[in-house]
Amino acid sequence: RGLSYLSSLTPPLFVVPAVGVYRSGKSHMLNRLRGLTTPYEGGFGVGHTRDTFTRGIHICGEAVEGLGTVVWMDTEGLFSAEEAEGSYGPKIFSLALLFS
Repeated sequence: RGLSYLSSLTPPLFVVPAVGVYRSGKSHMLNRLRGLTTPYEGGFGVGHTRDTFTRGIHICGEAVEGLGTVVWMDTEGLFSAEEAEGSYGPKIFSLALLFS
């Protein structure tokens, strides 16, 4: 699904990934960079508890006239309680860096 979505966007693509530790405000920051205000309708979901809200990678393309498409990339946070012992977080981080 993700690849077909990216293929449908107008090139060139400019990827803006948000990566970091869990519950550090990545989704909030991307929503604000997109010019959205609470409750962020049409934006990235924001949780209000200690638990991780974003799972995996969420993307949203925004066409910019005369430029191409900005691809906002929200990622699951590193070191979440659910993945503290696993390698899932570093894989997400690496994938986001490869796209940028």
